[in-house]
Amino acid sequence: MNWLALLVLAVMTLTPAAVPEKSFKLTSGGLTLNIKVSGNDATYALLVDNTPWLKSAGFSLFMDNKWVELELVTATTEYKKRDVNGSQYDSVALSWTEKGSSRVVWETSFRAFTDPLMEQFSLVQSFPEGAKGTNISDVDNVVAAFPTWERDPADTRTVFNYLSFGGCQIQPSAPWIGRWSKMSKFSAGGDHGMPIVWYNRQLRSLMMGPQTNFIEALHSLPKQVGGNLAAGVSGQLMEIPKGFTHATLLVGARSVHAAMLSYGDVLLKQSGKKRMYPTPPDFALNHLGYWADNGAYYYRHKGPFPTFEPLFKAIKADAEQRQVPLRYFQWDDWWMYKWMTYDRGGITYWWPLEDVFPSGLTDWLGAPLSLYAPAYSSESVYMKKYRWGLAPFIRPRYDRNAFPMEEQFYVDLFANGTKAGMTMFEQDFMCYFQDFTGFMTTKVGQGAEWLHYLDMAAQKSKISLQLCMLNPNHVLYATKMMQMTNGRGTADNTRHKWPNPPIAARWNMMYSDILFYATGVWPSRDNVFTARNEPGCGWYNCTQLDPQLATTNAILCGGPYGPSDGIGYMDRDIVLRSCRTDGVLLRPDIPATAPPSTFQASFDNMDLYNISVTYSQHGNHSWHYVMGIDLEAPYSLPTTDFLGTNVGTQAWVAYQPWVTPEVFVPVSFAKPLVLPRCSPDEPTEWSAFTYWSVAPVLPSGWVLLGEPNKVVTTSHKRFEKIVEIHDEELHVSVVGAPAEVIEVWVLAPHETTINGLLIATCKFPTTCPNKVVWPTNTNMPEKFVDYNCDATIVCTPMSCGCDMK
Repeated sequence: MNWLALLVLAVMTLTPAAVPEKSFKLTSGGLTLNIKVSGNDATYALLVDNTPWLKSAGFSLFMDNKWVELELVTATTEYKKRDVNGSQYDSVALSWTEKGSSRVVWETSFRAFTDPLMEQFSLVQSFPEGAKGTNISDVDNVVAAFPTWERDPADTRTVFNYLSFGGCQIQPSAPWIGRWSKMSKFSAGGDHGMPIVWYNRQLRSLMMGPQTNFIEALHSLPKQVGGNLAAGVSGQLMEIPKGFTHATLLVGARSVHAAMLSYGDVLLKQSGKKRMYPTPPDFALNHLGYWADNGAYYYRHKGPFPTFEPLFKAIKADAEQRQVPLRYFQWDDWWMYKWMTYDRGGITYWWPLEDVFPSGLTDWLGAPLSLYAPAYSSESVYMKKYRWGLAPFIRPRYDRNAFPMEEQFYVDLFANGTKAGMTMFEQDFMCYFQDFTGFMTTKVGQGAEWLHYLDMAAQKSKISLQLCMLNPNHVLYATKMMQMTNGRGTADNTRHKWPNPPIAARWNMMYSDILFYATGVWPSRDNVFTARNEPGCGWYNCTQLDPQLATTNAILCGGPYGPSDGIGYMDRDIVLRSCRTDGVLLRPDIPATAPPSTFQASFDNMDLYNISVTYSQHGNHSWHYVMGIDLEAPYSLPTTDFLGTNVGTQAWVAYQPWVTPEVFVPVSFAKPLVLPRCSPDEPTEWSAFTYWSVAPVLPSGWVLLGEPNKVVTTSHKRFEKIVEIHDEELHVSVVGAPAEVIEVWVLAPHETTINGLLIATCKFPTTCPNKVVWPTNTNMPEKFVDYNCDATIVCTPMSCGCDMK
């Protein structure tokens, strides 16, 4: 090596022996990382707007079946590098050996992205030679801890909270919100504590979560770093392949919502998937369905019928007689050949049992279907025909699960389903696979490979996917699944005697919905009863004392809406608040989420306010939908919580679609919307709620209140264009189903009371020319087709009329 090369190496490579102490500084927007090398170790700290927030808690590595004593050997810098997305970054890289060895076994690097519009760090750990003996036999620990953060702020004067995610169905089993302190009950490990958002009283926010390896990723509190927070990959992995890298993403923003959306933006950009808002290209998410999953009236219960085949024909006939426009049917775990107990693994043959559906998977029902799969048995009829992965753990309940490791398996499976009209496929038990089988977490890439085959086959079959019983790993991996449109976000609606599970498990989605929204997936509430009492249901408590809340919650979340009533019990009025008379759902633009003010209101008392907000965007203005559940005191909702675009809007009018007589409430910056107390007086099996539609006062004074008998009063599926002609006329383009009659409310300019109410009634013709096919495939059968009629509502200050096109 010549003298010039030696000089460059001396400058760029800083060894502890040559330079006992050296500091580096990386910045990205208002975020700063200070890295300090000293001796054979390194520390780092994260500043937000020059205020210390987090400081490192050390490094740890398990390989060769032992905890390695690490020694830092080099620290190098690189500038103006480009990642795979073309984004520019500066970096500091640290190389580590096992003490007493010269072989580099682990590398850690800090990458600061320098785009002025970004606040983003990628913290990357790499294994240049791979690693053997990495299984710690601990589901709550990571192979290698980087980054790590102490569970106390870096400066005692800095106070901030955390919001974290975890649990099956993303339901909390530990506090989601708390003060960032070792005194808090923060939980990490297994399926908890990932991703995480830190935020201060002003909602300045910082989010951390995996950027790669979503299935194997883990946040933990290992004793090797003092019980502090560590990011990495699961300690269940048997080995790490050569050249393996894992990246953890840090993003900053000016609110919790913005931080989470920025995080999701990075993940979606990596995969090329787009958020499906406001209208996902999914038949099931756009139409009313009947669901027969766990908790439904006919779950594993066929009533007086000899088989489920005449039962479902009777359900369909009853709906038609009641003029309830069911457009598809969901079949759950009770129709196929499978072992009923988990010790035999699950499905053995994905075909209807003869005493369930004698006609098999054929179009005997004449309706689209959503079909289901639980686990797969290693004793199935498919084992010799396709490639499979087996669960490595010898556990009493999960040691005979098998996983299809071949795209063709699902292509063939879906071919059988689509012949019968399948439009959506549901894969259940995701968190069980993650937590109990070992298949997802003992070999790098194995779980992701299975889900990739599932997604590719769904693309070829032109169907959508729902994942159920998912945890955060799967929500994050959904950014790579092009056909996954929705995932379950609540517990099964079994209506057990509470609090097991807690009553809130049926609707507590306002915080997890932010994560679903960020990753481009619509959250799904489980099935609903629309009547308060339905005697004779098969398995569970036959009452649902809050059916209006159940329907409102399901519609605002944006996933499938699936009544599951018994024959003769379905409430048409409640169901039709969700949809047009042809079953096309009237949806919001995004899932309903906890508004920003609730994070500030709970900053000191850590209470979870059960408030959610969503909207419909039309031009420069947005119409808002606000729900509060079990509020123990009135809540003042500032207009800054109104999402969407509100160019020039300074006033709104609010009313309650479920409540009569109608009262219109003026809302402004100075006069926020006050949600009333709505809490049962004593512990009970139902929840109370308050629900508001909030319409903007348009620049010329008009107020389009929308459809008062719908949950989403101004959905894109109904309202296409709004045009003001000063204060003289308001023109509203609407669409409807053949023979549908709709009622639209408008307030005349500068009116805010019932005295200024104008009502337009539109009666659409029995045939309509505009054909809409779901999915976008002109070869789909007629049962997938919708027909739209067009009309224009024309209002003057004195009256409104409806002109048919």
